[in-house]
Amino acid sequence: MGILYRTLLRSQLRGVFAQHRTSFHPECRELKCPHPGLRTLSSAHAHRTALADTYEEPRNLRDAIDACLVNARKRFDETVDLCVQLNLDVRKPEHNLRGLVRLPAGVPKVPRVAVFTTLPSEAEEARAHGAALVGAAELVSHIQTNGITFERCLATPEALSYVARVARQLGPRGLVPSEKLGTVGVEIGDLVDMALSSVQFRTDAYGQVHVPVGKVSFGPERIQDNVMAVVQHLLRVKPDTVRRRYLLGATLSRTQGPGIEVAVASMMDR
Repeated sequence: MGILYRTLLRSQLRGVFAQHRTSFHPECRELKCPHPGLRTLSSAHAHRTALADTYEEPRNLRDAIDACLVNARKRFDETVDLCVQLNLDVRKPEHNLRGLVRLPAGVPKVPRVAVFTTLPSEAEEARAHGAALVGAAELVSHIQTNGITFERCLATPEALSYVARVARQLGPRGLVPSEKLGTVGVEIGDLVDMALSSVQFRTDAYGQVHVPVGKVSFGPERIQDNVMAVVQHLLRVKPDTVRRRYLLGATLSRTQGPGIEVAVASMMDR
């Protein structure tokens, strides 16, 4: 009885799905439902995505930027992201790349910077260069009370003992200052300037690096300068154990737009 009931139920469901099945309209590339009582599944975003998918070959960098910026949303300023596929083996520690890369044409979002220091002169210099939070014991108290309210964390060498007190809060977000990452030093003004004009990057489990390289309002010229800066930085930090081709591919995309494949050779002309 149970098998017969399930068979009848499947046949009825198939009839319902066949009655309300959507079809693809070839001219306007929109999803339309033939049933008059159901809502039309179409949007301008789907139309733009379908048009962008007609390009199969990778484009040079400038053409890819222009294609990425076309038909951008007007309601908000979308972020433009660069994804670079690297020939890395993430199982090797030296292949786990991470750090900061300076964007010469500006960052998509200016981060809030916190500075651990016990020297009054260093604190004054950090505030003069734009640091939002500066201190030692008072900064530790702020983190313990309010949590993490900043995106970059810097420190001078003598203040690392205060950093250790809140390492459990900073560690999961990758904010613990270290000399290897260039977030610990005595020239605190230069470190703050670097933090305010740079973005973080880190390889994921597939050897890819995702970096925001600007906003739609930046325009093609500024985005191109930032993309070239990211690529040149990745070439400088290339691990010595990589013997074959290092840059395998790249893709540009905005917040609500399709991915545009970029020819790697066009990013290495300079």
